Amino acid sequence: MTSGHAREPWGTLLRSMTRVGLNSFGGPVAQLGVLHQEAVDRRGWVTDTEFLQLVNFANMLPGPEATEVAIHLGWLRRGLLGGIVAGLLFVWPGFFTLTLLGWIYTRYGHLPAVDAFLNGIRPIAVALIAYAVVRLSLRTLQGAAAVVLMALAFVAHFVFAVPFPLILVGCGVVGMVSGRLRESARVARGQKTLTVAILLAAIVFGALWQPPREEAVRASVASSASSPVSLPRLAWIQTKAALLTFGGAYTTLPYFHDQLVRRTGWLTDAQLTDGLALGETTPGPLISVGVFFSYLVAHLAGAVVGGFFLFLPPFVLVLWLGRYAQRIASVPWAGAFLWGVSAATIGLILSLSAQIAPRSLHDGVAVAVAIAALLALWRFKVNPLLAVLVGGGIGLLRLLG
Repeated sequence: MTSGHAREPWGTLLRSMTRVGLNSFGGPVAQLGVLHQEAVDRRGWVTDTEFLQLVNFANMLPGPEATEVAIHLGWLRRGLLGGIVAGLLFVWPGFFTLTLLGWIYTRYGHLPAVDAFLNGIRPIAVALIAYAVVRLSLRTLQGAAAVVLMALAFVAHFVFAVPFPLILVGCGVVGMVSGRLRESARVARGQKTLTVAILLAAIVFGALWQPPREEAVRASVASSASSPVSLPRLAWIQTKAALLTFGGAYTTLPYFHDQLVRRTGWLTDAQLTDGLALGETTPGPLISVGVFFSYLVAHLAGAVVGGFFLFLPPFVLVLWLGRYAQRIASVPWAGAFLWGVSAATIGLILSLSAQIAPRSLHDGVAVAVAIAALLALWRFKVNPLLAVLVGGGIGLLRLLG
């Protein structure tokens, strides 16, 4: 597919992408469904096969896949400017609402009613993370090797604080190696043993790579928290967040925790948890929650800088590599690399859960709410927005009681 083969009138493109952006609730699957309905069913811009190729290409790139598909569609219909406009129309509702929520949070978060609402949604945030683990596990953890890789990624991050990128890249490389082994009939007999040995060696090496002392971590956080916020550093953190988003936007949550809570001390565990829950109530990709975090760090300037650099990589990658989409999607080792990254992602999300759950589930009622929310999300497919609102309502009822 090439840009400009059937140029769309600007009015049609603007109306279509505005409608998509305003209705992009519910995570990447729902967002891709809205994009499919508009681009395939309503407008006929691409066929089902071509749309699937766009999704496969987006899955090969870091960054939010639905945003990348929206950018790619705009590029196909109106070239470079069309890709930029389509992407902006897709992400602006989330940017606006999360900036507004950041302002409300910082200005009114101390009020008893608002604080009670936030206390009510924190168990929902834990349930949302647990639900993400369940969904990703059912799709990704096929076979013993994936389970082992997930477990070792958890240990490497939670116990030894191995740097986030090292875990993802290392597990991706292990996935490539194990993928090659699976394809080779000559090593079929000893495949599982050799694969597990490679996994163990990779993670043990990572765990022994400058393991931080707890005192040093606390001193670093204290030092960073007492210094002024640096917008260039915030921009770099958000750029890396986009470049490390493989296997779903939930990948960014342990990264944000690592960078904004543990390393800089700019945010607290409670603020991170609140941001996740509030992010589920807004349109657009979940990675947009980085805009909320950036607002808490540096107010409006932080939201603008953070949002710009958070979404810059997806725009650059799609507009630069879009013409090579079919070639990239068919790269033989790419799927094996993403298999390893996806397994590691689950371990990293579990590590995040283990760190924030004790602070969010502070009593029996909070634990019961989290369990009920997980069951509602998993078994009954309750909309996350409804779950967050119900959790906030329970928090308010507890205040009144």
